[in-house]
Amino acid sequence: MPDNPQRPDAGDNIPTREIPPTQSDGLDAAEISAHARAAQTRKAAARSLEGDDAATREVPMLKEEWRERASAAARAISGDEPVDVIDGAHAQPENIPTAFIAPPAPARASGSTVYELPVDDTLMVAVRDAMDAARGAQPAWRALRFEQRLPFLDGLRQEMVDRRGDYVPSLASLSGRPMVEMLTGEYLPVLEQLRSLAATVPPLLAEKNVEIANPVYPDVSLRMVPQPYGVVVAAVAFGPVFGQCMSLVVDALATGNAVVVVCDEERPRIADLMEKMLERAKFPKGLVRVLTGGPRAMKSLIERRPDKFFFRGFQELGAELAQYCALRGIDFSLGVSSKDILLVLEGADLPRAAQAAVWAAFAGGGMTGGAAERIVVHAPLYDEFRVHFMEATRTMNSHHAQLADIRNALDERRVKELLTDAMAQGARVTHPAGESPGKWILWRPAVVEGLGANTRLAREQALAPVCTLYRTEDAVYEVRKLLGEAPAATLNVLGTPRKGEWEQLLALNVATLTLNEPAVGPGAWIGGGPSGTLVNQSHCGPQHMLRLRQVVENDFGELGRVGFFPYTDDKAQALMDAMPAFFDTRPFLRARQRFNLLFKPAARRLIERGE
Repeated sequence: MPDNPQRPDAGDNIPTREIPPTQSDGLDAAEISAHARAAQTRKAAARSLEGDDAATREVPMLKEEWRERASAAARAISGDEPVDVIDGAHAQPENIPTAFIAPPAPARASGSTVYELPVDDTLMVAVRDAMDAARGAQPAWRALRFEQRLPFLDGLRQEMVDRRGDYVPSLASLSGRPMVEMLTGEYLPVLEQLRSLAATVPPLLAEKNVEIANPVYPDVSLRMVPQPYGVVVAAVAFGPVFGQCMSLVVDALATGNAVVVVCDEERPRIADLMEKMLERAKFPKGLVRVLTGGPRAMKSLIERRPDKFFFRGFQELGAELAQYCALRGIDFSLGVSSKDILLVLEGADLPRAAQAAVWAAFAGGGMTGGAAERIVVHAPLYDEFRVHFMEATRTMNSHHAQLADIRNALDERRVKELLTDAMAQGARVTHPAGESPGKWILWRPAVVEGLGANTRLAREQALAPVCTLYRTEDAVYEVRKLLGEAPAATLNVLGTPRKGEWEQLLALNVATLTLNEPAVGPGAWIGGGPSGTLVNQSHCGPQHMLRLRQVVENDFGELGRVGFFPYTDDKAQALMDAMPAFFDTRPFLRARQRFNLLFKPAARRLIERGE
């Protein structure tokens, strides 16, 4: 009996192919026929694959070596987590993929950083930790009176005296300087600075009342209250690293500041030695930190906003750091080395003067930051002085001499360019030790004569064992002209100035003026004055219109110092033995050592006169 078409479920038994397609709105009969033909094509393709096992067959098991290679290739391509390797020995059939699975798309960050090197942020972490530790330790240190801070500084002084046998040879070896040069140029000046703190610092910390006689403000009083800056950064990029860093550290700690020191990045072991020395002095934790780094470390410290930034180094980097500090309101102190001048006048002992001039020009290989690169000699003395000077230079550069090792710091290509330019404009260059001094000679000094004002050597620092001799009839005029070509921080005078000549020399624009006592070392630097942008710091008053000048005079007029060439082991041993007699913190032991020194005339002559 046929089904009743009027029943509700009668249409369920009608074959699908006999149901006419429904004509949707917006589609004509041709489009509906096309869709139907496409559907029939897809069904036919599916029926053809029913007997094929390509989609269900198992993946053949790979060897362990090939599976590891495939995993490494997947990591290299995607840049994300490694792709899991299928282990055929333990895989179940239901877990084995039956179709191709595309690897996950690499993340946006990994796709752009496949070939980038990892970033080392160790320096940034060290800078952050150093500044945070200094910020935490400074308030308690500042609250102490100077009398309470002085025992810590005396402990540093005693540490340097007691362990001089370890520190001095290590510093001399690490800095490439002979022991006599290290002792007289860096180590002993730091000890002298520590010894004199009790006399020099208290007057600077005292408050000063200033009288105001203004009728408009009769009830206003003014006091000058010295206060420590807070966290001070001392960055040294050139010259005697130990002497300059320790000098800044001692001054900062004595006045109640915390210090972060940045040493030359080429001398990391000197930084380690200083840090060990300060730790053994038992300063409060975090008060002093010693870092090693270049411009990147210095700029990172500026970003952490210290209260004061001291820089000692080259002019280009100093100008860049000064701009960084000015934009951030940080008080900045700049010290750059200069082409210093030595003047030889009538009345000088010429053999002694030549010996002093050789030391002032070539101590530290001429790279101490303040070497006397220009030597001005009064015309009647020039020829005789030149003979003694050349002989002293030749003796200094002999095969048995102890000289500073500057081979890693000397830019020989630049020195050759400077000398070539000078000779092209008529200058004469003499090498007293010869063109090739010998196998064991570390460097050869050069003496230039007849240098023109338009040469590069006249305007730029040589930063090498190179000095220039000038013959003059008018010494003051010649020095003033040389200062116009290139500034100088120190003017050393040997001999007796004529009437009125000393006053004219005092009027010249130099920071230090010496008479019969040449100076070379960390003090020979241009700059040092405040140049920040702190709006709450007053620069008014007559005291800011006066220039504080350092005048050093030899009362006896006799030249001869233990630091002059030649350097010998006897000089070094005499200085090491006599150190407790002058710098020990225990008065009784200091007095006993001085008494014993009275019975050692040979050692006293070496220490006092260098003979």
